[in-house]
Amino acid sequence: MESGFSPKRSREIGPVGSAELSSQARLSVRPATLARPWFERMRACGPDPRERPRDGHPTACVDDTAFGYVDASNARANVGVFHGVAVHDPSGLLDGAGKRMRNVKLRWGQPTNDEALGDLIKAAYRNSAMNIR
Repeated sequence: MESGFSPKRSREIGPVGSAELSSQARLSVRPATLARPWFERMRACGPDPRERPRDGHPTACVDDTAFGYVDASNARANVGVFHGVAVHDPSGLLDGAGKRMRNVKLRWGQPTNDEALGDLIKAAYRNSAMNIR
């Protein structure tokens, strides 16, 4: 299944990798580069994750129940967890104070605890899968 993930960019600059990319456009592609592997991890959680666009962001779902998303802006990438308030986060990566959603902010050049973030994604998937069965 082809991922619908693409960095936010203006229509004038063409596809990623184009020789015409301005330095500003190249900077906006960096957060997308950070987010893409995490969305692929969401899609690889099990046999049933599907990709659904939601609020303009690639969202990973079990059936129609969302469990994670990625978002890339010029400054950072977010890896979000639906019902993140219920996900055990011993590393303290999740950020947010909303009723349900939590996210991890990824910034270019800053280290990411890959193992802990992978564990959060798996936990969000398991929670979502358990809730629909």
